[in-house]
This record gives sequence, C-alpha cells and structure tokens, in this order.
Amino acid sequence: MSAVEYGPEDTWPRHQEQYWRESLAIARQAGWSLNYVNAPHRFGEVYCPAREHSFMVDKTARGSETKAKEARKKVVRCNHPAGP
Repeated sequence: MSAVEYGPEDTWPRHQEQYWRESLAIARQAGWSLNYVNAPHRFGEVYCPAREHSFMVDKTARGSETKAKEARKKVVRCNHPAGP
C-alpha cells in the first residue's frame, strides 16, 4: 500500500461520507494538502502548508462526523497561509 500526495491545486479523491467531503473541500480551499493512503479503514492525512497542523481522515470509524467537524475548526484556526 502506497500513499499519494495531492496538493490544494489537485483534484482529491472523493470520500464516501458527505460530512468528510465538506471538511476536505474547506481544507483544500485553505491551501492544505492530502496524503491519500486508501487503506481499509484510513482515507489519509490532511496537513497545512507549513505541515505543523494535520488531521487523520478515517473511512468508517465511529464518531467520524464529529471528527470531520473538528477538522474544519482546525483548518479555520490555522494561521499558516497557502503558498504563493
């Protein structure tokens, strides 16, 4: 299993859950990147432009909707600007 890196300018893989799709779209618009793993229970990791803030994206974990909402807050609170 290998990971694929997606930058904010790339088209990211589609998550099966709407609440994660919304959170991932917000992160992408803010200049964050995705390390797409596509493991049985793990979708990948999303990180800010400075790679100081990140969050994991699960596929089927309990409480995923809450985690997706927390991820949005993390993106909004991050003060690392997107690249040029």
